[in-house]
Amino acid sequence: MLGYTVNEIPPYSSFWKNFIHPGDRQAAFEANLDCIENRCDHFEVEFRMQAKNGDWRWILAQGKAVTRDQQGRATRMVGTHTDITVRKQAEAVLREKEEYYRMLTNQIQAAVIVHGPDTRIISCNQKAQELMGLTEEQMLARTSADPDWKLLNAQGEAASPENYPVNKVISSQKPLKNFVAGILQPGRQDIVWVLVNAQPVFDGDFNIKQVIVTFIDITERKNAEEALIRSEQQKNLILNSTTEMVTYYDTELTVIWSNRAAAESVGSRPEDLVGRLLRNLA
Repeated sequence: MLGYTVNEIPPYSSFWKNFIHPGDRQAAFEANLDCIENRCDHFEVEFRMQAKNGDWRWILAQGKAVTRDQQGRATRMVGTHTDITVRKQAEAVLREKEEYYRMLTNQIQAAVIVHGPDTRIISCNQKAQELMGLTEEQMLARTSADPDWKLLNAQGEAASPENYPVNKVISSQKPLKNFVAGILQPGRQDIVWVLVNAQPVFDGDFNIKQVIVTFIDITERKNAEEALIRSEQQKNLILNSTTEMVTYYDTELTVIWSNRAAAESVGSRPEDLVGRLLRNLA
C-alpha cells in the first residue's frame, strides 16, 4: 500500500506513527487511545500516511480490542488499513465543483432554488435568500408544505400549496414558464412580485430527482402595471360620468375606446363600438 516491503518496516506501532501526516497524528492517536482505554468498543479514523516515494496516501483505519485486562484496558487489538486516496481525491474534486457552482449561482441576478423529489430544498443562492427574506440555514431542508411559506397568486390571493411552482412541476412532470407569484417576507407587509420558471430534472428511470426553480424580481413592473390599471379605471370613470361624447380612434379611424355618452348617441354600448370603423357608425 505504501510501497515498502515487510522487511523494511519494524512491527511496532510506534514506528508506524512516524509515517502519519503531522496534521493527522493527534486524531489518529486519540481514536486508538479511546479504544485502548475502553471509551469505545471499536474505532474508525481517516488520516494521511507517507508512501516510500514521498506521496501522501489517505488511509481508513478500523480496529477493535479483542482482549482487555481487568481494568478494561485493551491488551490485544486487531485492525485494518484501507487505501482511500482515490475516494478522497474524488471528494475533493466534487467539493471544488460544488464551490464553483455555488459561486456561479451567487453571481447571477436570478434567484435559484433546487428542490429534491420530496420538495425539500437542497440548495439556494443568495438572491433567493434575499427575495424570500430568509437565510440559507432557514431555507435548507424546508419542503413546500412548510406553513411559513407565504405565496400569492397573480391576483394577490393566497396560493394553495398545490399551486406552488415546485408542486405544479412535480404533478405535471413538465416545466413551468413565466409564472407570476407574490412573496410575503417574514415581518414585512409589502409584496415581492416574482416571475418564476421551473424545470424538472429526471433520473435514468424518468423519475424526477430535482426541480430547479429560478425567479426574478418584477415588483417594480407589477406595481407600474397596477398603477396603470388604476389610472385607466379612474379615467374611464370620469369620462363615463360626463355627457360629452368621447371616442378614441386609431390611425385607421377604428374605434379603440368610447365613453357611454358617445355609444348611446348611436344606440350602442361602449364595448360594442370597439373595433368598428368611423364610417360605419352613422
